[in-house]
Amino acid sequence: MADVAVGDAPDRASRNKLAWEKPTGRPGTRLRLLWGVVDGVNLVGLVAFLVFLPSQAITAVPLGALSTFLVMAPFIHFLTHGWYDRYGEFRNSLKDDALFAYLQRFWSTRLLEALRDYKDAGVDFNERASQMLVDKGGEKDWTILKDAARPYTENVFRRIYLDQYGLGAFIAPFLFILIITYINSLLVTLEISCTASAEACFLHIGNAPAPVVISALSGAYMFTVADSVTAIRRRSLNVSDMY
Repeated sequence: MADVAVGDAPDRASRNKLAWEKPTGRPGTRLRLLWGVVDGVNLVGLVAFLVFLPSQAITAVPLGALSTFLVMAPFIHFLTHGWYDRYGEFRNSLKDDALFAYLQRFWSTRLLEALRDYKDAGVDFNERASQMLVDKGGEKDWTILKDAARPYTENVFRRIYLDQYGLGAFIAPFLFILIITYINSLLVTLEISCTASAEACFLHIGNAPAPVVISALSGAYMFTVADSVTAIRRRSLNVSDMY
């Protein structure tokens, strides 16, 4: 594979590395980081309960820790293992001619842009392929471009996959689910006090009886867990599913 003169490479060319490498990050590091975020939310909740509602801490803190662990464990497993497995399946099922055909069919503009980046960065394509890349409006002979693009299609596919389904896109919904789960645990804890007596009730949610509120929150919680586990087992979890 040809070397590139780094000093002459345009900014866009940095997105398409000439050497194959694994997707971003290390699973072990990400595993510790994600569980650290879960622990951090529970620690903040512990301090808040000890300061503002110490009488509820003995119930709320264990319930919050248990509920967030059960909800977030499948997501963390997917983000540290399942995502890489799914990426590997795509990579193994699309190779050589099949991969080029896929990029030509669905990502032709992105493929041409990447090849121009390589050319601008110093990659020596054959004369006819170079002319086609320079002529942005002309008709393309994909048979000629196919031979020129062959060494770089995996890198182009990797970049597209990371842009569309990269791990960074899961950060916001991950935090959203974690915080909402902990808040739901807080609401359940406060509603439990309403089942004892009206005087002990810390929180009224509408006019619904406490058992109804607790049942509704628990039902939403169980649905979230079941739906996420099903999607993760099928390796079909997307960012939209988490939202």
